[in-house]
Amino acid sequence: MEDFSAEFGKLKETHRPVLLAAYARLRLVQIHPFIDGNGRTPRFLMKLILVDQGHQIINF
Repeated sequence: MEDFSAEFGKLKETHRPVLLAAYARLRLVQIHPFIDGNGRTPRFLMKLILVDQGHQIINF
């Protein structure tokens, strides 16, 4: 998680929000520290990043 945090901080300055959100979701799924909710936590982080950058989330 420390490596992820450092990588994320560097990429946040140079990457677009959509790519950053996709990267964050992928890395969290790869790290796999979650016993329950492995899919929910990375999706939540992805949505949080997008909302923080001014994007609107639409659920179908």
